[in-house]
This record gives sequence, C-alpha cells and structure tokens, in this order.
Amino acid sequence: ALGGTVAGGDKNIAIGSYTLDALTDGEDNVAVGYSTLTGNTTGDYNTAIGTLALAVNQTSNHNTAVGYGSQNITTGEQNTSVGSRSLVFNVGGTHNTAVGVTAGDLITTGSANTLLGWGADTSANNVNYETVIGYAAVGNGTNTVTLGNSSVTAIHAQVQSISALSDVRAKREINDGKLGLDFINKLRTVTYKLKNPADYPEEILERNFKEEIIERPKDNETVHNGLIAQEIKKVMDELGIQWSGWSQNESNGKQGIQYGALTVPLIKAVQEQQEMIDFLKKTIEDQNKRFEKIESLLLKKQ
Repeated sequence: ALGGTVAGGDKNIAIGSYTLDALTDGEDNVAVGYSTLTGNTTGDYNTAIGTLALAVNQTSNHNTAVGYGSQNITTGEQNTSVGSRSLVFNVGGTHNTAVGVTAGDLITTGSANTLLGWGADTSANNVNYETVIGYAAVGNGTNTVTLGNSSVTAIHAQVQSISALSDVRAKREINDGKLGLDFINKLRTVTYKLKNPADYPEEILERNFKEEIIERPKDNETVHNGLIAQEIKKVMDELGIQWSGWSQNESNGKQGIQYGALTVPLIKAVQEQQEMIDFLKKTIEDQNKRFEKIESLLLKKQ
C-alpha cells in the first residue's frame, strides 16, 4: 500500500495490498481493499472501497466507487458508483451516479446519468442526461426519465396528478395552437395486449433479455386501450404537423406516446366543434324565424 514514489501527495489513506501503490503526488485519496486505486498517480479526491475499485484510474479526480470492480475510469471525473461492478466499463464519462449491482455497466463515455437499482442502465454507452430507476430498468434516450423495467404494468402515486411546469415566464415564442379536430379525427383507438418483453424483435430487445441477465417475466393478459405510435407518426406526416406527444428512442428507434399531451389537441377539437354547434344553432334559429315570417304572411293572406 502506498508503495510507489510519493513526491508530494498528501492526506492519502491506503488499506490493503497494492492500494494506491503507483501514487506520485495525488492528494486526499482514500483506498480500501485489494488493488483499489492501484493505478492512481496524480488523481485527487478519489474514494475507492472494494477489491479493484477504481483500479485503473490514473489522473482523474473526485470519483467515488464502492463495490467490487466498480468503475474503470481513466479520464472521467466526478462519478459516484455504489455496488459491485457498477459503472464498471466507464472510462471517460463524467458526473454519473450509479447505485446498485452492475448499475450503469453499459456506460463507457456517457455523462450526467443517474441510475438507481440492480442492473439499471442507460440506453446507450455514450448517452447523456438519462435518469433510470428500478430493477433492470433501461433508459429511453437523452433528457428522459425512466421508471421501472419493461415488465412494469402500473406506476402509482399518492397524488391524483403530477404537475408540469407551465408558467408563462418559462416559455417563449407563444402562439395559438392549431392542432385540433383534423388531427383527432384521424387517430385510431385500439385495444391490445402487451407482448412479453422477452419476445420483442431484435432491434428493440433489451440487453437484459438478449444476455439472459434477468428471467423471462410472465405473460401479461391485461387488455389495454390506446393508440399506435407508428400510426400517429403517419398522421403527423400526412398533415405536415409536429406533436410533442410522439417520441422516438434515439438508440433503438422504439416509439412512444405521451397520452397526457393529447389533452391540448382535444381541447382545441372541442372548441372547434363548439364553433360548429354555435353556427348550426344560429342557422336553425334564423331558419325558424324565416318560417315564422312565412307562416305569418300565409295566415294574413287567408
């Protein structure tokens, strides 16, 4: 431990064979376990607990690794991993947080990702800003939050609804929405059952099932009501419009729908229908008045 040529490194703690044994002038490092931080030379403020934790780190700073083989950082900084082999292949990613056995083990250069749960992982090895929570859960792209794996059937909350930021001070280029009845009328509602996630086609099959990391879940026989994302995209293209409720995973092309986003075009559709109803009511009233005049004239002639 600390068996190298220390040429100025201060406030380092090394417990275990070959811990911090290459250190030259790194400072404020804590290494506990066989070969933890064994390659560290000038890296500062790193904490590694567990056999081979941060073993190949040389110059990176501010990393925390707890668990066997957690993190293989070479250039990445400010990562935190807790759990055996968590962030194990991360070499250049920064600001990642992974908690759970093998959590984040797909990441190599991705940054600013948060992973919580056994086997929780990003959608790609270089993706950024993904938050993934749950056992064997897999992310769905940059700047997304994923709760649960593909076997989850419901997400419950104590409150009746979740609020979205809608303050006018947080928006720009505000214009009247035009997406309404034309869009809604072209949507096909369907009933369906979910495929077993272990039976997905190859292009969207999760790594957990490809590599048999987790067991095949039971088939879900629940009948659902909803829409088909590909059909919605076809309608969007046909009408030449954009709708924020449709999305596509950047890593595997899997498409999704935000059902809550349908509220806005539905409101517009109701408003358009109300205009039609008001017009028809006015037309009927005008016709009734004409009929009354005609009837009055006929009575006078009699």
